[in-house]
Amino acid sequence: MRVPLRRMIHSVGIGMLVIVMGCSSSKNEIHPYASQEPMNTARSFLPDIVNTDLIEEMIAFSPDGQTMYFSRLSLEQLRVGLYFSNFKNGQWSAPEKVPFSIKDRNDLAPFMSSDGKRLFFISDRRTETESTTSRVRRIWYVDKEGNDWGEPQIAKGIPAGELSISENNNVYVAVFSGNSEYIYKMKWTEDQFEKPVKLSSAINNPDYLNTIPYIAPDESFLVFGRYTQSPETYEMYVSYNRDGEWSEAEKLSETINESGYFSYAGTISPDGKYLFFAKGKPWSTRSNIDIYQLDLKEAGIQLATD
Repeated sequence: MRVPLRRMIHSVGIGMLVIVMGCSSSKNEIHPYASQEPMNTARSFLPDIVNTDLIEEMIAFSPDGQTMYFSRLSLEQLRVGLYFSNFKNGQWSAPEKVPFSIKDRNDLAPFMSSDGKRLFFISDRRTETESTTSRVRRIWYVDKEGNDWGEPQIAKGIPAGELSISENNNVYVAVFSGNSEYIYKMKWTEDQFEKPVKLSSAINNPDYLNTIPYIAPDESFLVFGRYTQSPETYEMYVSYNRDGEWSEAEKLSETINESGYFSYAGTISPDGKYLFFAKGKPWSTRSNIDIYQLDLKEAGIQLATD
């Protein structure tokens, strides 16, 4: 299988990833991304604020929904930046790069911990002991210190892939090696990470790259993507945790997996009401990719309350 565009970009230290967040805030809160009208079809999320003529494909919200983080990529510049926006005075602020950005380095793929006190991201920044030309992709994190973020630290022990973390700190991560990509699970305890264990063939299909996991906070289901080069398709799937065993993966609804488009990188909003995901023409067309929003009940995911 030929390596897709997003992994080609990874090789120069950028990336086209999504890391998603837990849904631990109150379900009764009205969050600023909420729609007053039903979202029965996917809609572009905040055109001209989040979505531009570049590639936006990763988003995470603070638990109260008042701050969002997302990645913005320019194919011409081969640079990706991590941006944030706050909801103030009834509107979203103009996105800015996060304050811990470094010039000429790539920061991307935000994941917010369920308590909002730690932000994970992927970066090719170097450590103090590495040469100035070093561009090793790793997962880093910053901790909240008052109203600000502290100094970035390496999350030692986690492979540098797309990850999602459940409420009980089980980490689900997509690991790319050679021309293959599979999803693994590992336990996180007091900043120690156990050895990753590959998930079953119900999720990991060797005919695809199995990518960008989103684990439900209670681990009742897993949303992820499957990519193949020929024919060039990228679609979203769901698998359910049945008494500790994963069910055979099922495609999400046609509202998401629209013919002729890539759909991937799904995450559920902190209030549990919406699915956010990336959508656009195949990468070979060099078209822009945007973040979309959809009522979760239209996604084709069987929830415990259904």
